[in-house]
Amino acid sequence: MGSQNRRVMLVGSCFWLVFVCGGVFLLVMLGVATGKQASSVARLIQYGLGREEVIPIQMPSDPRSPGTFDEGNPVFVRGEDGEWIDVGFVKNVSFGPLSTTGRIVWHQSQFDPSMYSLHFYESRGNLRELWEMLVPVPKRRAVEQLIRSTMEAHAAEITSALQPIVTGAMQESLPAVEKGLRESFVRHRSELEEVGKRYEETLLREQLLPLLREEVLPVVRFHGEPLAREIGLQLWDRASIWRFGWRALYDRTPLPQRDLLRREWDRFVDEEAVPVLEGHLPDILDVQKQIVIDVLRNSAVRDELGAMAEQILADPQLQRLVMKMLREAVVENSQLHQVWMDHLKSPAAEAAFELTGERLEPMIRRIGEELLGTPEGGIEPGLARVLRNQILQKDKSWLVAIREPQESQKNRPGQPLQQAAQGVPREVVRGADWQPYPLTIVAGEN
Repeated sequence: MGSQNRRVMLVGSCFWLVFVCGGVFLLVMLGVATGKQASSVARLIQYGLGREEVIPIQMPSDPRSPGTFDEGNPVFVRGEDGEWIDVGFVKNVSFGPLSTTGRIVWHQSQFDPSMYSLHFYESRGNLRELWEMLVPVPKRRAVEQLIRSTMEAHAAEITSALQPIVTGAMQESLPAVEKGLRESFVRHRSELEEVGKRYEETLLREQLLPLLREEVLPVVRFHGEPLAREIGLQLWDRASIWRFGWRALYDRTPLPQRDLLRREWDRFVDEEAVPVLEGHLPDILDVQKQIVIDVLRNSAVRDELGAMAEQILADPQLQRLVMKMLREAVVENSQLHQVWMDHLKSPAAEAAFELTGERLEPMIRRIGEELLGTPEGGIEPGLARVLRNQILQKDKSWLVAIREPQESQKNRPGQPLQQAAQGVPREVVRGADWQPYPLTIVAGEN
């Protein structure tokens, strides 16, 4: 009985195979089926027989982006529901000087590879990629909203508690920093003088003095000369040549009383010159303002001073010296450290920190759950991606098959499945934008 059943099944299978093959042969011979229909029927046969398609591929070498696909790289397609589906993998990879070649074993027959273009993606493991994997945009927005809502609810209370501590520490820090800068300046005076002497010849004499003579002095003369002439005439009218003259002669005689000329000059300055200058003080301020405005508007002055400033700031010796002085005045300043320690260890600071912790702890816990996961829900997918990428060195490169519109498929050289079957490799292009590894593999619950 069993032998008879096996013979019946064998005969049925042979009949089904002859029927399908004969139907395809008739369609092709009669010209009823187009190339695309024949391909679909052939794919249907392969699907029924459980066969996989092997597609030759190649990717040109790019010295700017040396990464390329490797043995076992998966190939993904995004399904209609938005989920990623593993449709194949790369094998028989051969690295050449101009291109990398290989084959794709396409094992998902419901997706026609001739309808897709192939794109290569890789993870370089830099900080930007890790950040994007750990905190994708939707999660980032959720964290931002959580921080915003928490600060809106408790910012005023936290600020009122911390502000007196920070304000007091800053007020006492300024004298400590100022003292540290003075001491550092004294220690490095000789080095500063060395830098100054080096620029005295190159900047002061060759650039700054000609700039002042050619661009600034004409502006000063234009605005200041009329006022200076007016003030000088008024002072001349108030000065007495006779009073200055006989006192100068008297000081040269051997008489006992001396310094009459100096005392007359002091009287003239206090009683005559100072009132004149005070009366013209608004005019002097206006002239100074006009001089500054015209000098700043002068493009030659701006360009030259800017170039000089850039030259000085770019000096390696001066940069090292300034950084050393700042480090001594701030980072290594023991007095400044003591000021902050006294304020941060005060009872008021401890109370403020305790209040801040109570208000922010729920937010911090929620952020940790968003980024790391929970005991109930397990590890977050972003953290799983980072751990696999950095610790296990997995998911470093992959291919994505992107479905293209009908009109663009006609213009893709070497892309149709019919050409690939004849040995023409499908070209793999590099992905335009970075994207994370499509699938997230985490340990499931037992």
